[in-house]
Amino acid sequence: MPPENIYGRPIVENVVFNFDDIITGRTYIPFYCFGHHDLTTERFALTRQIITSDPTRIASITTFDQDFDLLVNRPITIEGDVLIEYNYGSTGGGSGAARAYNITFTLRKWDGSTETDLGSQQGRNNSRTGDFSQKSIVKFTVNKTTFAIGETIRLTAVGIGGAASRLVFLGINPSDSTDECIMYLPTLTQE
Repeated sequence: MPPENIYGRPIVENVVFNFDDIITGRTYIPFYCFGHHDLTTERFALTRQIITSDPTRIASITTFDQDFDLLVNRPITIEGDVLIEYNYGSTGGGSGAARAYNITFTLRKWDGSTETDLGSQQGRNNSRTGDFSQKSIVKFTVNKTTFAIGETIRLTAVGIGGAASRLVFLGINPSDSTDECIMYLPTLTQE
């Protein structure tokens, strides 16, 4: 809401759209995956801020399944291609047979009682024997969906491929461009 006008002249709000926003009727908003501690509990969420995460990675010996949530405080409508840029890999040394590593991302809508899948995509399979870390990107399409106030945008990341003494990981540190996970959400600028 604009501030109260006490001078009698109209207040002008400055809104900037680029050519793509106008032509396509949508814009991409980046959301960063991050982790933080709430007293004794690790919590994970989506944020628009570039902040330092603690922990900076989620990892597991065999698999991980982690939700990143954002509670909606203003209605938002999404439609189109969701892009997720992420860093993943394996650590822990060792050798032996090559293991296949990948991460699957699923976008969901949570209304407090029902979780609805909106789209999903598995990332590239990597078969490796040693430590590695690499950037990748996935894309999937979502149909027109509106999130009301109080609903949750949820991104779920499922990683597989770790082995005894080896971890599969996903970077979740917004302040480190070599170890981050960013979801670009296509929002409608006009209906």
